[in-house]
This record gives sequence, structure tokens and C-alpha cells, in this order.
Amino acid sequence: MRRFIVVTNSATTSREARNAITTYLQLGGWLVWHWFEDLWMVVAPEHVKLGEVRDQITKLLGPSTANVMVMSTEGLIDHAGMVPVNSISWIQENWQR
Repeated sequence: MRRFIVVTNSATTSREARNAITTYLQLGGWLVWHWFEDLWMVVAPEHVKLGEVRDQITKLLGPSTANVMVMSTEGLIDHAGMVPVNSISWIQENWQR
């Protein structure tokens, strides 16, 4: 499985656009953690190309307001932070290696 992070800019991304991103990622059949307004952690099949994900999200946002970054998490995954307690089980089940 391939793990990656999608981040947008709340200054230029509307609630409707963020909902469209979530729908796009979920319709791909991918596992999605979206507990922060402008961040999605995704688990998808290996064949998924990050550039194609970026391009699709850019289309959803509209190129004039698209501020999006799609980051691979290949290699060692290390993280630290404070997240909603209810979100931790998803991270433990899907993000740990």
C-alpha cells in the first residue's frame, strides 16, 4: 500500500472544495484520515501516482485558487502531535508499518 499526505491552504480552499477532495479520495476506495480541516492522510494502492492525485485535486479546486501539496511518506514514518482521541485508532490501524 502507498501512504501519502494531501495538504491545502484554508485561506484559499472553501469548505465545499475540501468536501470535494474528501469525496474524491474516498471514491477511489482509499482509506482516508481527515480530522484536520486542510490535511488528509491517505492509504491507496501502490499504482497511485501522486502527480495524478495533485492534478485531480487542482481541477476540483480550480487552478486559480489551487494551493495543494501531495507528499509521499515512503521510508520511515515518524510522527508526533496532538490529535482528537477518536482519530487515533485509524492512525494505529492504517498508518503504522
